[in-house]
Amino acid sequence: MTARLEVWWTVALALLLASFAAALLACAGVSRETVEVKVPVAVRAAPPPELTAPLAARAPVFVAPADPAATSALTAAGETDLQGLLLELLTRLRAWAAWAAPAEAAP
Repeated sequence: MTARLEVWWTVALALLLASFAAALLACAGVSRETVEVKVPVAVRAAPPPELTAPLAARAPVFVAPADPAATSALTAAGETDLQGLLLELLTRLRAWAAWAAPAEAAP
């Protein structure tokens, strides 16, 4: 029984080595050539200049609450400046949101 097993292992090993040698010879004839593959990469879009421009509104000047011209720690002109600044900031925020929103699919 062991003689048959030894013969079987010998044949199996010989076939395995022959297969390995054939594969090695087959691969030896293949030329290796570098192929450039271009992969699309996401590119961040540059925002329009009007979204990155400095704010035009003046910053309000806060005054002491004890100041006779103060109504809310701001003078009347300061309140107007603050309202203008807030309006410009809200407009800029809406413009950024509109610019960053995904484009609708074209039909």
